[in-house]
Amino acid sequence: MSPDLIGVTELSLNISGKIPESYPCVFVTGGHNGEVFKDNFETKEGDLDHFLGNEIDQRPDGSIFIHQSSYCKRILKRFNMEETKVLHITTDPQHSLDSNLSGSLEAGEVPYREAVGSLLYLSQITRPDITFAVNLVSRYLEKPLTIHWNLKRIFKYLKGTFNYGLIYDSSVTPKLRGYSNADYAGDTTTRRSTSRFIFMMGDGIVAWCSQRKKSVAFLTTEAEYIALSQSIQELTWLTLLSYIVDSRPKIII
Repeated sequence: MSPDLIGVTELSLNISGKIPESYPCVFVTGGHNGEVFKDNFETKEGDLDHFLGNEIDQRPDGSIFIHQSSYCKRILKRFNMEETKVLHITTDPQHSLDSNLSGSLEAGEVPYREAVGSLLYLSQITRPDITFAVNLVSRYLEKPLTIHWNLKRIFKYLKGTFNYGLIYDSSVTPKLRGYSNADYAGDTTTRRSTSRFIFMMGDGIVAWCSQRKKSVAFLTTEAEYIALSQSIQELTWLTLLSYIVDSRPKIII
């Protein structure tokens, strides 16, 4: 396999009724330094520092820090949480979102869907630390109650951690480690379990998930096996990807 990786996202624009044109947002890594494009496109080379809203800091020690600090600040401003006080946890373990079944939010009264959508994007790209909490509040999109607007806790957490992100250190041996777990019958309403996994290449997180299952597990062991099965599926994909990028990591799960 060629060691060159090309990431392309095409943005289709239609201006004044003209035929749509595609403007690719492209990054190239590997040994050929972008030569693959030079024969067909005008290119300007430079260090990658932004890509699709992600901020990428390439540090002198060879490590890479990927974060969304600017995005965090924008959504805090959008939902009037710029001056909020800081909280250090995203959820209140003593307070269930299902404990109050009154006080429904009227449609358009508060931008609940928009707030959850903004948090989902963040949790899926660079912030595994808020994944469980965002997964929890996203369950109530159809008919959110007043109590569910407690998702503001997540914004308060982001206020103090907006500069968090993912670090990848080139000096660390590329060992692929995976962890799997399940919260047996953790949903007090449906008694469904939540499966979780996280995979790390060296010390850098490369994949994560927190997902409530569609079926009810009857035993803790069953819930753990379901979570492990989902983790193995992700591991299979990551292993194939490692071969594409010419890496042969030792796998531990």
